[in-house]
Amino acid sequence: ATGPLCPLTGLSTEYESALMSSEKGCWRRYMEPIATAAADALTKASGGWEYSCPVCQQENTRGLADHVPSDKHWKKLGGLCNWRPPPPMEAHAMDKTKPWVQAIRTRSGDFLFNHLTGNHCLEQQI
Repeated sequence: ATGPLCPLTGLSTEYESALMSSEKGCWRRYMEPIATAAADALTKASGGWEYSCPVCQQENTRGLADHVPSDKHWKKLGGLCNWRPPPPMEAHAMDKTKPWVQAIRTRSGDFLFNHLTGNHCLEQQI
């Protein structure tokens, strides 16, 4: 992991810094490369780029790589956690019961995407 680490868990806390920053573009700089990699992996797993966002309650987006780094998404995600990001162990968990972890059905199985950290994988890879 790059960026700041939690001294107790060794997990990155960069998601927290990016989410809580008042600096214009900080969230985009953090999430854009991660979301692009996730979009590529989703396209490989699903055969398409279609993406609906449960955080924003938006059925049609311009794709994961375009939508997730957006200011709109950042504001909705911040509101979802009341601008109090969860601790690293909780934030990084790929737990589908958490409102920031999305399961997307694909032909290869459920693709999990963590809206806070950008972690992503097929469920069977956990």
